[in-house]
Amino acid sequence: MGVFDYKNYSTQKSMELMLTSQKLAIYTNSRSFMFFPGDKILNSAGKLFGGFYPNRIDIGVPQGWRALTPKELNLPASSKDIAGYYTFVQY
Repeated sequence: MGVFDYKNYSTQKSMELMLTSQKLAIYTNSRSFMFFPGDKILNSAGKLFGGFYPNRIDIGVPQGWRALTPKELNLPASSKDIAGYYTFVQY
């Protein structure tokens, strides 16, 4: 099964799914570097040095998506660490 054969999606739908997944992965991995807003830093660098890259730098949640709060997930506020990532206690 090729990547564009998923669930009988059209090529366009499969590409949209892949791009959404990629954007979520990039945002998740770049949103925070220690205590610095990595997404904002990288977007600013992209604006400054955009002429050096073949693609536009646009790190953020995909259009129509948003970050969820712990309350919306029925989790305590303490479930997010100081950098804004969710943490889960494993027993």
